[in-house]
Amino acid sequence: MQAAERNNLLADLVHLDEEVRRLAVERATQLPAPEAIARLVERLGDASWRVRKAAVERLAALPERSGAVSALLAAIADGENSGRRNSAVEALVGCGRAALPQLLGALASADVDVRKQVVDVLGAIGDPQAEGALAGALDDADANVRAAAADALAALGASARADALRRCCASDSETLVRL
Repeated sequence: MQAAERNNLLADLVHLDEEVRRLAVERATQLPAPEAIARLVERLGDASWRVRKAAVERLAALPERSGAVSALLAAIADGENSGRRNSAVEALVGCGRAALPQLLGALASADVDVRKQVVDVLGAIGDPQAEGALAGALDDADANVRAAAADALAALGASARADALRRCCASDSETLVRL
């Protein structure tokens, strides 16, 4: 990519017109991968849902996803921009099974909101390899994480984890989790 073309792309990514930004997002993968990922993750926080959606699609379609998954996990910790968080969750789901190793590692995050979002992503991906980690999340200190883990396991049809679900439903101190 020539310097003038690169400069135009970078300017278009922050243009006032949302359609110009959306089209720039479509071209962003022409940048070197680390820069493309950073620019696309920035656009996950765009005011326009169309721009956010385009960024989600581009990030989920990247051939080498580990860098994208790391950036997306950082984005779900964004306490200031709910659009970025929600779009990052959607992109992580779109990454599918390729994101599992990093998602499973993120279940140990000190940030309860990150753990809850990761559980939601694992449930939406629906890969049986996540069953053990989701069953472990039934013991999380936070009731929202435990409830999300129970929902995810039930959605997976995790019959191998039925005992853990029954125990959770019978003994959890939080009504939300038991439900």
